[in-house]
Amino acid sequence: MNITVSTSTNPIEAHIICGRLKAEGIPAFVIFQHHIWAEWWISNAIGGVRVQVPPNFYQQAQTVIQNINLGVYELTPDNTTWSPSTRCPKCNSLSISHINWRRKVALVLAITLHLPLHHTQHLMRCDMCSNKWIAREQRGYPIYFPLIATIILFAIFFSLYSIFEHWCTLHCD
Repeated sequence: MNITVSTSTNPIEAHIICGRLKAEGIPAFVIFQHHIWAEWWISNAIGGVRVQVPPNFYQQAQTVIQNINLGVYELTPDNTTWSPSTRCPKCNSLSISHINWRRKVALVLAITLHLPLHHTQHLMRCDMCSNKWIAREQRGYPIYFPLIATIILFAIFFSLYSIFEHWCTLHCD
């Protein structure tokens, strides 16, 4: 019988704790996650998502969870490995910010035209030299892909409608 060492209302938080426990060599299990994924509003009613460990690992798991709460495992800029996309390609500065205007444009288009255009590229700006760039690792599909998909879906629905209308005129009289 396993013992619950952590309870959370969000399955993602439970998996993060479970992953840290497994990284420390403690066998850990997440239970009731599928209930919460399917019906999130019952999380408090069933006691949340639980992380459980075997009884002989309980003390070790409690120590790891205390360290998580104290912030022992948090990364700081001194001990992280930075990928090239997090530095400015022009001045090599770490002071960067994201520009989210495409998300705002996609939201306006979705609200006004009922057209779901997702933002696909993350534009970044260096706070030191004002250089703007799109990181290679973050490049998504081009913006015309959702437009083409929308046109194709419209053509399919229109052709199915016309086929159904033609069938109805032949057989519904």
